[in-house]
Amino acid sequence: ARLIMRVLPEQPERGTTARDARPADLATAPFAPQTPATFKLANGIPVMLWRRAELPLVQMTVVLRPGRATDDPPHAGLTQLTADMLDEGTGDLNALQFGDALQSLGATFGAAADQESVDASLFVLRRNFEKAAGLAADAIQRPKMDPTEWKRVQSLHLEALKQQDDEPRIVASRVALRALFGDENPYGRPISGTPESLKALTIDAVRSQHTALFRPEFATILIAGDVTEADAKPVLDRLFGAWAVQGQGPAATTPEWGTPKAQALRVLIVDRPDAVQTVIRFTMPGPAYADPRRVPLHLLNTLLGGSFTSRLNNNLREQHGYTYGAGSRFSMNASAGYFSASSSVRADVTGKGLKEFLAEFARLRKPGGGDITEAETAKARESLRTDVIHSMAGLRGVVSTAANLVTVGLPWDTVARDLATMPKVTAEDLNRLAGPAIPLDSGVLVLVGDKKLIQEQIKDLPLPAPNEVTIRGEPVGGK
Repeated sequence: ARLIMRVLPEQPERGTTARDARPADLATAPFAPQTPATFKLANGIPVMLWRRAELPLVQMTVVLRPGRATDDPPHAGLTQLTADMLDEGTGDLNALQFGDALQSLGATFGAAADQESVDASLFVLRRNFEKAAGLAADAIQRPKMDPTEWKRVQSLHLEALKQQDDEPRIVASRVALRALFGDENPYGRPISGTPESLKALTIDAVRSQHTALFRPEFATILIAGDVTEADAKPVLDRLFGAWAVQGQGPAATTPEWGTPKAQALRVLIVDRPDAVQTVIRFTMPGPAYADPRRVPLHLLNTLLGGSFTSRLNNNLREQHGYTYGAGSRFSMNASAGYFSASSSVRADVTGKGLKEFLAEFARLRKPGGGDITEAETAKARESLRTDVIHSMAGLRGVVSTAANLVTVGLPWDTVARDLATMPKVTAEDLNRLAGPAIPLDSGVLVLVGDKKLIQEQIKDLPLPAPNEVTIRGEPVGGK
């Protein structure tokens, strides 16, 4: 039900020119990730440094990896709020004064947390690196933890959680992960916490969490920018070298919660009456980062839903016009992982959109292997390789890549080894891998939208009967 009109100006015919011939592709240029300088501070904290003198800038990140879950079940959100309190003043500086001091140096500072690590990052002009690093070191080791600022931060965080409740994509992800991993698994709980868990937190709990997690034995310092080892080491030794262990820290544990318990495919609906779109989100068990299949899995995902020209996006967006975009990813963490595929489709084509998701999965999960071609594999290899190289172009990309490797406990040369592995992966390898890599029968399908429309449109699809849940993933009506 549409008209496509193309109006072209009348032009005289022209002869063939050299511009009509496509030039030959350039040869693939070799690439080797820059090797960092490594050294240790007086107290044993390891440092990795990448000299990048192109611009007078420095990026520094302190990664803390305690070797256990950062939050326990009753205190979800505690670590994230502890990280949020780092830039709320230190020493004689209150929150406003600390922010003004950073701004006067042209610096930015912030901290974040996930289920198994915490990090704090500084970005600053080279000429102000020493002064800004001093502010960051104070914030990391000796935050003010003012009760008044705590009340404000807690209140703002609660308001942010309320806003997330109105974001269907966030709701779908939260519900899916809780259903897949369960409440006792850190990956089943939002790192930002819940309104109930946050309201129960106190400033004393935050102070205790800071003491437990922000410890030199958990730390690794990563620096990239216009600074040499000779410049950085004396500064870091002065700022972090005297950071001493305080008391007995929490023991590292071997997580037993990495893989969710196997269950049959479940369909969960979060009702949003009269919604004009439906969020479709499949979430399935997946591998941790150290899995030897990591590179083939990333290639598989690139062609399925990890790029604009992927199968899912081409199908649902380009061919059918059901959505602005569809994609997938393998989320590989230190101790756990999962696969997800999602899209927001028009409410009136929820069933049709789901049918196309299932069809794309079926193509890859066929008995005997999927239908991936060598041309697709070559394209995925080049796309993924390009993404990795581009991620190394800026300071933040280098440090972010290194921080991820520190978090999962792998060395920096993992990047080079992964790049060397890519050309060796064939279409046959991916077809053999695809079925086990997409365990649909053990996954969770979350649909956020108008329940009546959804139920009517999915009734004839090969899916189990759906159950309705709240925006927190709790059964509606006790079912």
